[in-house]
Amino acid sequence: MKKSLKIIGILLIIIVLGLFLIPILFEGKIIDIVKKEINKNVNAEVTFSDADFSFFRSFPNGSVELSDLAVINYEPFKGDTLFYGESVAIDVPLMDIIKGEKLSINSFTVDHGLVNIFINKNGVTNYDIAIDKNNEEESVKEDENSNASVNIKSYEINDSKISYIDENGITLLFNDFNHSGSGDLSAKITKLDTETKSFVSFIMDKQSYLDSVSIELDALLDLDLENMKFSFLENEAKLNQLPLTFDGFVKVNESNQEVYISFKTPSSDFKNFLALVPESYAKNIEDVKTTGDFVVDGKIAGIVDDKHIPKMNISIKSNNASFKFPELPKSIRNIYIDSRILNTTGITENTLVDIKRLAFKIDENAVDATARITNLTNNPVVHGKAKGKLDLAHIDKVYPLDMKNKLSGLVNADLEAQFDMEAIEKNIVSRIKTSGFFTVNNFEFDSKEMMNPLHISTAELVMEPTHVQLKNFDAKTGSTDLHASGTLHNILAFLLVDNQNLRGNFNLNSNKFVVGDFVQETETSSKDKDQESTASEGELKVPSFLDITANVSAKKVIYDNLELANVAGVMILKDQQAVLRNVNANMFGGTLSLNGGIDTKAKESSFDMKLGIKDFDIKSSVNSIEMLNKLAPIATIFDGKLNTEINLNGYLDNQLSPKLSTIAGEAFAQVVTKSLNPDESKAMQLLDNKLNFIDFNKLNLDNLKTNLTFENGKVNVKPFNFKYRDIDISLGGTHSFENEMNYNMVFNVPAKYLGSEVTKLLGNKTETQNMTVPVTAIIGGSFSNPQVTTDLESAVKNVASKLINNQKEKAIDKVFDKLLGGESSKENVSATTTTATTIVDSIDSTKSNTATEEKKPKKEDVIKEGVKDIFNNLLKKNEEKK
Repeated sequence: MKKSLKIIGILLIIIVLGLFLIPILFEGKIIDIVKKEINKNVNAEVTFSDADFSFFRSFPNGSVELSDLAVINYEPFKGDTLFYGESVAIDVPLMDIIKGEKLSINSFTVDHGLVNIFINKNGVTNYDIAIDKNNEEESVKEDENSNASVNIKSYEINDSKISYIDENGITLLFNDFNHSGSGDLSAKITKLDTETKSFVSFIMDKQSYLDSVSIELDALLDLDLENMKFSFLENEAKLNQLPLTFDGFVKVNESNQEVYISFKTPSSDFKNFLALVPESYAKNIEDVKTTGDFVVDGKIAGIVDDKHIPKMNISIKSNNASFKFPELPKSIRNIYIDSRILNTTGITENTLVDIKRLAFKIDENAVDATARITNLTNNPVVHGKAKGKLDLAHIDKVYPLDMKNKLSGLVNADLEAQFDMEAIEKNIVSRIKTSGFFTVNNFEFDSKEMMNPLHISTAELVMEPTHVQLKNFDAKTGSTDLHASGTLHNILAFLLVDNQNLRGNFNLNSNKFVVGDFVQETETSSKDKDQESTASEGELKVPSFLDITANVSAKKVIYDNLELANVAGVMILKDQQAVLRNVNANMFGGTLSLNGGIDTKAKESSFDMKLGIKDFDIKSSVNSIEMLNKLAPIATIFDGKLNTEINLNGYLDNQLSPKLSTIAGEAFAQVVTKSLNPDESKAMQLLDNKLNFIDFNKLNLDNLKTNLTFENGKVNVKPFNFKYRDIDISLGGTHSFENEMNYNMVFNVPAKYLGSEVTKLLGNKTETQNMTVPVTAIIGGSFSNPQVTTDLESAVKNVASKLINNQKEKAIDKVFDKLLGGESSKENVSATTTTATTIVDSIDSTKSNTATEEKKPKKEDVIKEGVKDIFNNLLKKNEEKK
């Protein structure tokens, strides 16, 4: 016994070692065979990132797993991906691997695959990639010499996506596609057992007929591969939750396909209708109480080719049905459905959709509608009617919807429309007939995304042949009231045709409009803010479909801490722009005018605006309006009125607020004031302490004007002038939006204001009393922490030195006058010399009493000697002459 166990153990070890060693020994050879067979049969670029061979995935078969397998088209679809599989596994028998002669593919599995089938307008397909064989005999010979054969017994496709796009107008999409099948696909006649789950979308001629509809299909197929006929034997399907049984066949011929399929609901219970509700809204219908019936019965039979579709007759009916969910207080009753999809010719445009009646009742409010659509695929012709009343507050009382937002109001409508789609697209009014009305009363909508519920007391739309008239609209949200009337010109085109704008003209009035009633601020964490900085979601954009002109007027508009009165103007919403024209308002005791707009079309929204301000109270407006405060923060010291014109442009953030760092433009400002409050400016206080010759409370500010330019967060103030008594003052410089400043303030000061020493030097001479000296103050730092320096001390020194030099020059001139006047005697020369010396001594004495002059090495002696030398030279010359 022990010996037997030993032998078994050794055999197991050998088998396990073999399972490890065989893949290592044969992996390269098997992968080479796979590559060779692919390249031999496919006219496309085939790539994969990795290949792995193992016995453990599908023992006793071996498995070749290809990672990131891609099939990429050549011309005329060069670069397009026909197929991609994250993982594709192919199973082959163990003996085929050991023999190494020929591989037989038993099964395959595709995980996370993508199939893109495309047909261009000329009918050329991207999936026709098989290499053509010259003749049948050669093809057979190649198959015999091939190193691989297909003997598939099973297959799986998991979590994949399939798209079928025909540029002639058909799109079919399968998302979350899961499909499996088992059967001998190598036999000419076999049975294939399949299971399929997916979400299906179907679009034809830009019209969506299915949108992510859930389907489940368990089908046993009888495959006649020799005659290419596929018959449905035992088949059950679910459309959303609607069960269907069907049978029939599809036969593929060389030039067309034959189709015969019949289907119906297995029972007539009205729960079948509830099962049609999309899965995202579907509820548990097991305990729902129903009366009446619901039946779907259809046949599709005929030829499919370039000119024909199968004939069809699909009927959907319900007669006086009702349903009630046990947990809800109300029911829907008197339900009538009588509709049909019919085509008796096999010609596509002859398909008819006929809703003879669709009716229901909730309490005593009833809705009844009919519709008929002909010429379905060419130029659909629509004739529809709808009449009834509906209380919106009853919706969640008859069906258990997850209504996160409160909804109520009474809708009353009586509408009729007849048109064809070409007339709608080209606005051919003669072929569009609309009439009736649509009213809403006491409509209320509430959402967490809204600051306050929206209550519409009355809204009335009247359908005219060429337009829709908004007769009356009265609404309120928070403390804001809205009243509107106007016209919509192409509401049907907007609702039914892609890329159509909603055009209209309105008058919009309000007694009180509070911007905060429409804008909700949300607190976000730092993590959320980081995410917001890298995501474009939540950006405010002007909708691209709007083409609206509105005449707007409001007695009062409140925006944050600002209050505007008598607002009136024109607002245009078009091409993702909001344009304001001739908008005027009263605020801060003056008037404001606006012209310009914002453009949200580009990735980064921008604005370009012209503002006119007249008679604004300076202090109130600058303290309240951030823009004015950034442009002229120093203006808060003025008491008076502000007149200005501002042209500015820049970029907006995601919430359409200006990015201050991007603002650029120019402004002209006029200040109408007679006083200012220097105590409210730290810079002015520092300046006042340094300059004792000026009283800032008594500046002459009449007709103060200046020009500003601003760009990249920096404001440049062109120097402007004002006065204090007979002192001319000029101020100019720059500051940033972060309040860092660099200003120069120049005072042209009469010399008489610069101290008693300078006054003594001036004497009573008129020509010196009118002398002015520029004193410059440099204002830096920030508005909250300013730094002020002046050149007052050096200015006083300079004027004193200038006055001394002037007096010396005059004294010397007197000496020259006496010498050149003909006095030649020694006595006269001596007297003149004495006079000059006396004058120079007097100047020296005056200079020594000047407090502002610094001590220097006896410059006066140098001057004396210089004057004496001049005199001596002159005397010598006179003696030589004699």
